[in-house]
Amino acid sequence: MKMPLRSSYCISPFRYPRAIATALCLLPVLYGPYSFAAGEAREGNEPLAQSNYESWPGLIETINDQSRVHYWWVNGNETFSYSGTTQDLNRILKKFAQTDVPDLQVILLPGPARKVDFLETNATVDWDLHIVGGIVKGYIEHLHLEPAWDHAPTLTIYLSERIELSEIEIPENLKLLQLNDRREKYRQASRTEDAELKKAALYQWAELERSLHREKEAAAEFVEQLHEIDLYIQKQKKRRASLN
Repeated sequence: MKMPLRSSYCISPFRYPRAIATALCLLPVLYGPYSFAAGEAREGNEPLAQSNYESWPGLIETINDQSRVHYWWVNGNETFSYSGTTQDLNRILKKFAQTDVPDLQVILLPGPARKVDFLETNATVDWDLHIVGGIVKGYIEHLHLEPAWDHAPTLTIYLSERIELSEIEIPENLKLLQLNDRREKYRQASRTEDAELKKAALYQWAELERSLHREKEAAAEFVEQLHEIDLYIQKQKKRRASLN
């Protein structure tokens, strides 16, 4: 018996194609005729229950930060979206660093980020928090797709006039990544004889590139942001090395 996708609000497959596609495609593999997909999306920053995030001790403080504007969940694949200033971001980074989970990641990408246009919320996303648990995590482990996914909570920051790169304060225990690191991750994962892993890696890679698409007139700014991010990360690496 199959049950339809459900949500606290109606989740449009056109607005959330990645979430819906992931849920609907993976479940029959694991649970055959008894599969179902559950989804939820919420606007605003109403606190979420800590009991749902016990696999990530301390992460609830980041999840429920006042700057959150939206979140969606599909069978454990969750993205929390935030809008704010550099000061708000630094507050989030301090909270994120206190999460008792290894290999926490921060990714710096060129902006501006996507817009959230959901019910009464219309905001620019300045950073996202992504985690994977539940059925999706089980699917990843079942098919050995770990190289194409992030195991630990990952915070992605999008540069814009609202986020001053030179003023971002990254705690020492957070792994700092940039666009080339993401591309290399998916490139390496796709170099496999495993058809499922190759497909997952190429899909994730394509989604990354799609999210970074810019019109021709914005290309120069995009390249400049990449350069600034690289300089910032190299500076951070040197600073960290000097402290060890």
